[in-house]
Amino acid sequence: NLSDAMIRAFLANQPASPQLAKEYLEQIDLDDLEEMDLH
Repeated sequence: NLSDAMIRAFLANQPASPQLAKEYLEQIDLDDLEEMDLH
């Protein structure tokens, strides 16, 4: 899905920033939870 593609693109562009990648993935998880709450 689109989120997976965005994550792969983001990680490919941030190979030297594991902490930034971790924070990005955590934000995606929060966004997914918020979307589930809306349905």
